[in-house]
Amino acid sequence: MGSATWVRQYEVTLTKNFKLLQRRPFHLAILLFSSILSVIFAWLAGRDARGPTGEFPLLDDCGQVDPFYLANITGGNQYYGATQNIPMSLNEPWRGGLPVWLMSLGPTFAAISVFWILRDELNSRRWGTLRSAGLRDSAHWMSWFTAFVVLATVNSLLGGVAAKTLPNAHAFNSVNFAAVFGSLLFLNAALTTASFFLAAICGTSQSTALSVFIVMVIIVVSGAPSMATSVGASSVWVGYSSDGPAGAFWAYASTEQVSVYYGYGGYDYIYNETTGEYDSILLDSDEPIVSSYQTPIVSYEESRIFGTPEENLERFTKEDFFQGCYIRAGAATQFSRPAWTSFFWFFVPQAHFMTAWSNILGYTSMPGNTFGFSQASQSPNLLATEALSNFKGGAEPLYNPNNTNGTSLFPQGSTVATENNYESCEWSPDLATYICKSNCPPEQLTNTGYSWGETTCPNPSKGYPLSPTGGGRAPSFNDAIGYLVACTLVYSILAAYLSSVFPMGNGSPMKFYFPLLPSYWLGGSTKDDRGGDGAAVDEEEGAGAVADRGVGVKAIDVSKRYGRLEALKPLNLSMRKGEVTALLGHNGAGKSTFSNILCCEQNPTSGDVTVFGRSVTNDKASVRHLIGECKQDDFLWPDLSAKEHLELFGGVRGMNKADVPETVQKWLESVDLDIVQNDYSSSFSGGMKRRLSLAIATVGDAPVVVLDEVSIGACLSFNSASLILTYTHASI
Repeated sequence: MGSATWVRQYEVTLTKNFKLLQRRPFHLAILLFSSILSVIFAWLAGRDARGPTGEFPLLDDCGQVDPFYLANITGGNQYYGATQNIPMSLNEPWRGGLPVWLMSLGPTFAAISVFWILRDELNSRRWGTLRSAGLRDSAHWMSWFTAFVVLATVNSLLGGVAAKTLPNAHAFNSVNFAAVFGSLLFLNAALTTASFFLAAICGTSQSTALSVFIVMVIIVVSGAPSMATSVGASSVWVGYSSDGPAGAFWAYASTEQVSVYYGYGGYDYIYNETTGEYDSILLDSDEPIVSSYQTPIVSYEESRIFGTPEENLERFTKEDFFQGCYIRAGAATQFSRPAWTSFFWFFVPQAHFMTAWSNILGYTSMPGNTFGFSQASQSPNLLATEALSNFKGGAEPLYNPNNTNGTSLFPQGSTVATENNYESCEWSPDLATYICKSNCPPEQLTNTGYSWGETTCPNPSKGYPLSPTGGGRAPSFNDAIGYLVACTLVYSILAAYLSSVFPMGNGSPMKFYFPLLPSYWLGGSTKDDRGGDGAAVDEEEGAGAVADRGVGVKAIDVSKRYGRLEALKPLNLSMRKGEVTALLGHNGAGKSTFSNILCCEQNPTSGDVTVFGRSVTNDKASVRHLIGECKQDDFLWPDLSAKEHLELFGGVRGMNKADVPETVQKWLESVDLDIVQNDYSSSFSGGMKRRLSLAIATVGDAPVVVLDEVSIGACLSFNSASLILTYTHASI
């Protein structure tokens, strides 16, 4: 019988995985329904925004709250927190990032469930038993990935349905189903492989504290993107803006910052820069007083004119300036620059999920916008322009057409590229205040303290706000999904690599450079590395194709040391076809050590062992297909029956699918387990488990069977001895 194909191994392990998941209802419930709960929690935290009067406020040309509406609501007092409860957009409750984080918690807890399931399989060394039977690592990981992604697909579908059916949820109702479903699905996939990676790190560690620590890390890291965005969002409310990002999504702003306040009769005092004294003015309590602070924008073509900073200051006059709108950047920009932070955020799938929803929330924050397939490929700068344009196209009564506070978002212009800050303040008799101008470029502009007459440009390394003409390109929704796919691939590769180089009791470790070895991809040579001719097993010729026509296992000066302890002294040994070789010796003589080396559980310190010409050092994959091993301990799945164990290992070793029922039944009868073949192994006694382990070692016609300390009473007459049986057709 030849070795099993990759597809066959993938098929039987996938079947095993689905059976295990079906029999673990707690984990299955989390993997299937967690997104429904997380979407509901997000809905509770992010329900539609409404102003103090119970309706959404009027907005001006730049998408800001209309200053006169604001004056009427607040009585002119727009500072000291009076306007923090007035929504600036339809998605304002989402700005702090909390609802997005809550929505990501479903996939996060599903990932924790994935981690715990894989940790159990690696920790118990059951995966090592499958590896010793010849299971390819790629088939193992892919079978688990497929099982979890199938459940994640259902999970995401249910989450998407919940999002689209909840009432009073503008953020959910204004985005198409595919975007909700896709963002949840790809987040689930990325977090699944991240759990693979973390489970591979844990390996066979018995420390529960380590596992709990990793679970806590998963939860804390999941909230890191939300915490990062909430820092900027804490200072976003009407009448005030800071130099930080605008939160989970961008905020619209104008180059003209308007301060509106009411007088209460009597006089107010305004500082006159010309005289250096305060001028008194009569206040009318029925009329608002408006203070305006502007930042000039010139056309993009004009800004490209070459010149020194001094020449630029002289070239442009006040008539070149026009008033316009800009945006304060959201999470999409925050996670994409600078380079060192973007490298960190790449490994946090929730950050890409936040980026995807940053685009959705920003685009739908203005009335009259629905996020669909055409918006998925657009960057935040283009989305912000389109959203504002759609809003101004007729979303009344939320849009006040009488406003003239701006033209349009500034793809049509950018600022003068001067190194020096340009500041000009003029007294306006009509407004009874100063009107100040500054040349902070839009890529940096965040209106720091304009209401107080300051003109400091923020740190340009923050790279915001963005426009098609400056500041760089932030990731689109599709870019964020692409990052999640890349994250999935990277974590998959890291998990597979770590589990091979550091198997931690699940087989012998591979060399750290094993992916570079041609033998890993093409298979090992059929020639003994030490010069002895050999050949792989042929079903027709048996072991007759080896050098000395009959030697199946050959140990050549093989030894094993643990530091100064010599566990196995140099050993030379040949085992022939059809022979039963018993290794007898006192405790510590090296019997189990040699068995572990032969079965590719450990690497020898020196020397080598060949199995039908295949080296246990350089061709582990081929050797594992030739050996069936019954270890000292029983490594069984408590939720699988005796019959299912034999079907699994027979398939891994390449048993013909049509022969499986008859062969499995024969093996069950040979070890007196046919009566309880459908019972889970967790209900077996110690003797029954040993008999099942023996059947597992011999099913599939492995040409070499290793029985280490097998003690199964009437099944074998040998007790407390290590037996190595070399034969062509498996039989006892």
